[in-house]
Order: sequence, then structure tokens, then C-alpha cells
Amino acid sequence: MSFTVHSFPRFARLNLLLSAVFFSLGACTADPEPGSELDAGPDAGGDPHEELCPDGPAEPLVVNPPSTCSAAGDGETFFRLTALRLPGSSEIVGFDLDDHHTNESDDPIGCGIADEIADCRYGVDNKLPSILRILRTASSSFNRLQDIIDEALDEGSIDLRVALRGYDGVGDDEALLTLYLNGEIAEGIEDHCVGVNPDGSIAARLDRLPIQIPPIPVSGQDVSMRLDLSNIKLLITPPSEEGVAAALLGGAALWDDGEGGGLRTTAEALVERLLPSILPTLPSIMTGLLDMGEPGDCNAISVGLNAEFTRMDELGLNGDDG
Repeated sequence: MSFTVHSFPRFARLNLLLSAVFFSLGACTADPEPGSELDAGPDAGGDPHEELCPDGPAEPLVVNPPSTCSAAGDGETFFRLTALRLPGSSEIVGFDLDDHHTNESDDPIGCGIADEIADCRYGVDNKLPSILRILRTASSSFNRLQDIIDEALDEGSIDLRVALRGYDGVGDDEALLTLYLNGEIAEGIEDHCVGVNPDGSIAARLDRLPIQIPPIPVSGQDVSMRLDLSNIKLLITPPSEEGVAAALLGGAALWDDGEGGGLRTTAEALVERLLPSILPTLPSIMTGLLDMGEPGDCNAISVGLNAEFTRMDELGLNGDDG
């Protein structure tokens, strides 16, 4: 990945990027002020979010598929991913990925980085808006990222299709899911057992799902981005009469796999091109965003995305979109 930016003088770019970085990190890692929402120790005196959620926390989203499916059935339903929406700078979407509400800086679960609240569901893990805020500050080209994803879905360079075997909607309790990425079965996601909730929504947990973002042109050169998600939760609502099913996708994006993979390679190339002077401090900056991993080994960033799947008559892997 390589690109240059000529939109701002170097000093102005430095100030803008650092302001965005430390604004994000301050929200994630600063010690809570007395009486603030994050000041929620054992003597805090009740629910710190009582004003926002006077009835207390809402029930978490249910994503508990069975480990094996015993009688999924034979009929198949097909879907194609038709929308993948990045959250806005202040939008809260996603799941409680670690099944824990982190609100104290010394909490080893959640790496001591405060979780969010969405619709009074506590413990939502999603640091993607912070990453996007930094990217958009570094280069205005990243403001087109959503448009690029939309175009890629329309033209098929991002092509994710779903075959559900034995899905009967409301009243069902299990189905088998197969994912196709760009025409090929996704590794480990063939006849994968998923749950069907009482409302007919499809609940899946996946070990891994790579999402390759098409190159983003920045000042005449391209930036390549890849989200390699793990610990994934996926919830797909029953399709509407028009055949469109809303979905929520959450997972952990690895920072560094020790072999040149993960977000670290992309992030270092970005910083080296834009602001090489802060490259030595990048690891400490990223520490304020790494909120996923086993206690004592925080090595990933939480991601939450909204999506839509559209029902098809046929799977259409040979150019026939059903």
C-alpha cells in the first residue's frame, strides 16, 4: 500500500491527525472523572446510565446457535449481500462480543477500554468509528469509503452470497449456512450450523470472515484495506415482503499476527506515508483501541457493521443473479 497526500501542509495534517487520535484515545482510555458515566465502581451508587436507560439495561441480542444441527431440512434459500454500511463517527452499532460490559480502566476483560451502549444494550464493542475518524482526518479521500463499498457491491468486486438449507422462518430453530466469497465457498463455512430465533431471525457465530475493501484512490495512488474478522456474531432478520433482510455483523479485527498480517501492516504504511515522525509511537497509540482478546493479551479491535441481504431465486454463481 502506498500513497501521498497533498491536500494540507504537513504541519496542519500533523495537528489534525494527532487531534483525532488523542480525541479517540481520550474517550477510550482516560481515567473517569468523578461522577461521570465511567465512574462506576462498587460505591458509585447505582446504574451510571440511569438517565439514559431509566428502565435499566435491555436484553442483549441473542446469538446462541446450537453446536450441531440435527434436522435442518432440505429446502434452500439464497441471499446476496447488497449493503455494508460503515458506522458514522458517533453512531453506535454492534454486539457485546466478549459478553461483558467493560466500564472501568482496570477491568482485564475488554482490556480496560470502555464499551458503548446501543438502545440500552450495554457492553457494545465497536472501535471502528474511532479508526474511521483517524483515517478521514488523515486524508479526505477516506470520506469516499462508503461510496467505494457501495460501488464494489453493485459491480461485484465485493461478492458475498449465502445459501441457507432448511430455513423455515418463524417457528424454526436451526438451519445450515454456506457462505460464498467471490464465487468460492468460504473456508470453514460450509453447511455451518446456525440458530433461528423465535422471531425468525438467523443467529450465527463464525470463526473467521475476511472482507477485502477495493483499492481507495488517494492522491493518484491506491490504498488497499482488508478486515480479517474473527470471533464473529451475525444476526439476520427475516426478509421483508421485498426480500430484503437487515443484518448486524460484529467481530474482532486482528492488529498483528506476527507474520505481517493484520491491520498493523496497513496502519504502519499509512502513517509512514502521511506522518513518519509518529511511526515510533504508533504501538502506544493503538493500545488505546485494542479492546479484544484474552485478558492480558489484547490484540484486536472490535468492529460493528450494518448490512443488508437480498433474497435471490438462485445462488447465481455463474453470473446469474437470480
